[in-house]
Amino acid sequence: IPDYVNDTLVLTIKALVNPTYHFKPAELVAVAESMPVFFAPGNGYHYSNTDYILLGMLIQKITGNSPITEIQNRIINKLGLMHTYFPPNLPASVVPIFAMTNGYAYLTGAPDPYAYLDGLHNTTWSSLSISYTAGGIISTPGDINTYVHALFNPGLILNEDEFTGLTNDMVATESSVGFPNGGQPISQVSESTTEGYGLGIASLYRHKAPVGKFYLYTGATIGYTFFYAYFPTLNMY
Repeated sequence: IPDYVNDTLVLTIKALVNPTYHFKPAELVAVAESMPVFFAPGNGYHYSNTDYILLGMLIQKITGNSPITEIQNRIINKLGLMHTYFPPNLPASVVPIFAMTNGYAYLTGAPDPYAYLDGLHNTTWSSLSISYTAGGIISTPGDINTYVHALFNPGLILNEDEFTGLTNDMVATESSVGFPNGGQPISQVSESTTEGYGLGIASLYRHKAPVGKFYLYTGATIGYTFFYAYFPTLNMY
């Protein structure tokens, strides 16, 4: 499934021209539908934010509730994340702007008639609907560590079976025979296959002791970026 984010310039221009514009999930999916597929099913690996938008739409269809409500009840409230917010559109609707770190985006190469957009933009007030269930959440390093700890300790968010799926249902992300973009299933990363991607997490293996296998994830919205890593052998986040 093509990644709607790959149409970055078009979406970014739309967001910068009208920072309060509310992107609808179906609108983001429509962007992906206009793109060619990366490969036939089962013939490769490629990250796609569109999958997360589709999952959000499925949550809405199955539960009858917004995924914002479901994530609030199942994760944010459950873990007591006091500084984590999932706004439906504008950040200011859920948290005072003065309490947020300012985000900045630098745009180059905007075509006419949008050449005036080239340069630095403060995106603190911009809508997060462009990311929606692919990452439109506001948080802090402290809350992120609480979440990551819960994610990798069965019983806090996931049961044992779900945790096993999280840490073992992977595809290789490095090139392999017949899969130039990776894509073959692996149970987990190891000395022989050192890079894998699973159910919303990446896993790497580094030979230098005592690192071994560890988990990480990264993402970005316009003007902001995020990263975490969890090292089981060091019990460090």
